[in-house]
Amino acid sequence: MSSKLTIFKGDDVPVTIHITDADTGDDVDITGDIIFFTVKSVKTDPDVDAVIGPKKITSHSDPTHGKSAFTITHTDSDITAGTYYYDIEWVTAAEIVTTLVVDEFIVEEECTDTIT
Repeated sequence: MSSKLTIFKGDDVPVTIHITDADTGDDVDITGDIIFFTVKSVKTDPDVDAVIGPKKITSHSDPTHGKSAFTITHTDSDITAGTYYYDIEWVTAAEIVTTLVVDEFIVEEECTDTIT
């Protein structure tokens, strides 16, 4: 299954995350946990050079059922069209870090460049 993410430049893009136990498939309670979302030109660039983020998500849509959501805003996505790399990391309240996904983040050019 590909986790490649393709968006259009300047769009607002909702992102949802559902964390489940890898062995049982049961929802994981993420109350008090943090989700980080980062987009970079080069995976090994320092976070200060990220083109988006790192976004720090501390308020979750349904934490007891492992669900979180955030938006890549039109301001975030107003970057040069091209291929980048993103990851989503989950940090528990006990400071256990798990990388949930690392893949390509593709920004495509749109036709309309002025919205009023």
